[in-house]
Amino acid sequence: MTFKIINNLSDQKNHSVRLKELFEISESVLVVSPYLMSDAGDFLSGINLTKIKNIHLVTILKPGDHDQIRKMDFLSSLINYPEIKSGNVVCRVSINNKLHGKIYVFEKESGFIAAVISSANFTKKGLAINHEWGIEIENQAEIQFLTDSIIGSIERELNFEEIRLLQKAADDFSDKHPEKEEKKISLDLLGGLPANDWFERIADATDFWLKPIGVSEDPVKDTDDFSADGAPLHFTVKKPTGVKPFDILITYGVGQGKILSLYQCVSLPQRNEASKRWPWYVTGRNLTPRFGRTWLKHSLHINALREEFLKRNPNLPVTKAGGSTLGAFNRGQDKIKLSRDFARFLIGKMLAVDPGREPSFRKQTSAEPAMIDVPAMLIRIRKTYREGMSAGELFEVTRGIWHVGPKRERPKYAFAVVAGIIKEVYRIDRWLPAGTLEYKHRKDAGNFKNRPGRWEFDGGLAEENLRNRLVGKSCAHCFKKGHISPTVYVNC
Repeated sequence: MTFKIINNLSDQKNHSVRLKELFEISESVLVVSPYLMSDAGDFLSGINLTKIKNIHLVTILKPGDHDQIRKMDFLSSLINYPEIKSGNVVCRVSINNKLHGKIYVFEKESGFIAAVISSANFTKKGLAINHEWGIEIENQAEIQFLTDSIIGSIERELNFEEIRLLQKAADDFSDKHPEKEEKKISLDLLGGLPANDWFERIADATDFWLKPIGVSEDPVKDTDDFSADGAPLHFTVKKPTGVKPFDILITYGVGQGKILSLYQCVSLPQRNEASKRWPWYVTGRNLTPRFGRTWLKHSLHINALREEFLKRNPNLPVTKAGGSTLGAFNRGQDKIKLSRDFARFLIGKMLAVDPGREPSFRKQTSAEPAMIDVPAMLIRIRKTYREGMSAGELFEVTRGIWHVGPKRERPKYAFAVVAGIIKEVYRIDRWLPAGTLEYKHRKDAGNFKNRPGRWEFDGGLAEENLRNRLVGKSCAHCFKKGHISPTVYVNC
């Protein structure tokens, strides 16, 4: 892996200069820094933000630290910066009070541009004055791993209204304590906010399932590890039609009776013809990999937990159907749909014994998941899409111009996708080199003419019954977490 060295020994090529260069060519920027400058405008005002769509800040806000008060000046200036206040740039603020590293990640729709890993905080001195060193990398896989680990370590989010409340609390504290700055103060800004309730962020349409892993003749062993991500969760010969993308599956071990890990379904049911006993499966995103590694020591027995839940809540059901037992497993069922209350109780127990962090649930849109049963190419057009564009404009930004290989010949349909929602479905008649077709609405199409590896498809609207069934539905479950390419093949 190659990398570049960045330092502050030169005014012409210090951290501030390089970060501003990367800001100007990026669509999304992730800033990870424990300490911040006093005014966001000191940095942003020197940048052309016309390409920027998203800025995500991860920082600290430690109780008892005077830095809480200083930091509120920056956060207030950030959310009131004109491009952010107007909504032209989406801004997200996250807290990780164990943070020490300083990282800057730059991305556009086609992939990551670069990541800077440095000793330099996002302060005036850190970016330009102090003797700081960092490295700039471009390796896509390494940056994706880096980004995932950062997002996974977030402790809570702050919305703009909460930031305003914290600013007022900091101002009130300063008015009451005008004495000189001290290292330790009796102030906990986050403690004054209501706790993030991760469970309430799960859509009402989400179902919770209890699923056994293993069989009586091949039970779960003490040494089995359930920390892997993207695991297939198997079902019997009957298709698990009730299990859908975004559903939550709590797994327990046959022969052990203990909870193993927590998964979020990220696929439709799929069939493996080679397996006769367990032919159906869904792909599960592991929400609690650390628990899945140490499940044995926690001894969360499902039957004991059911009894404890009923003792505390005698009037609440265990199953979605209203039952109080898990006897369906004795009758050969391979899953049981749980009541929301019992599911919350079980997941709460998992987090209580392993409080490293709450599960990072992938958010479900209000749209129903699409049941895609045709060979299709899903094309994310976020960069070129805008609300209110004409049918002709939408078709042109979908049909080209894409960097695709020979596999492009397999799909028969192309889906225009924005934020996980299918906006339109088109028929693919043929693929042509970029710039072959006439574009009436795109001024940039000519830039790609004769570019090797760039293609566009000729076609038109798909059949009406297919469009009626799919347009407006969610296909977010078809994109794996961290997927960089704007295109995904389904049933190909």
